[in-house]
Amino acid sequence: MTMRLGIAAAITGSLALAGCDGMQPGASSYDTRAASAGSDFRYGAREVVAGLQPVCPYTVEDDRLAQYDPVRARMEALEERIAGTALEVDLAVVRSDYAHFWQVNTAECGEPDGETVEEQIAAEIAKIVAGLDRMEAAAGVT
Repeated sequence: MTMRLGIAAAITGSLALAGCDGMQPGASSYDTRAASAGSDFRYGAREVVAGLQPVCPYTVEDDRLAQYDPVRARMEALEERIAGTALEVDLAVVRSDYAHFWQVNTAECGEPDGETVEEQIAAEIAKIVAGLDRMEAAAGVT
């Protein structure tokens, strides 16, 4: 099975950046200091974005997909918390980079819901939780 993310994901992430024309001096309050400060946040966000938007999902069964609901809710709460901040821009960059990567690349996926699916899901959720912990720490959320 070959999977690609749709262009909608890239557009969604890019819309957050659309208001700032990066080629105009002073066009954005997001500067190199903000970019450096957001590096730890982006590091965690890469794991979270990839885990919540998998190119090759481990399952297609609703009851197994429901295991992701708590981390999705946690991510939504964090997104509300960072709205209007430089970290929102950092998240948009991570999402856009992820979407772009999968627009120009493909992945050969195995069949979902294999024999080790529960272990795979547990390991993936653990990575997402670690990424969320890192993002929340960088955002000052305790």
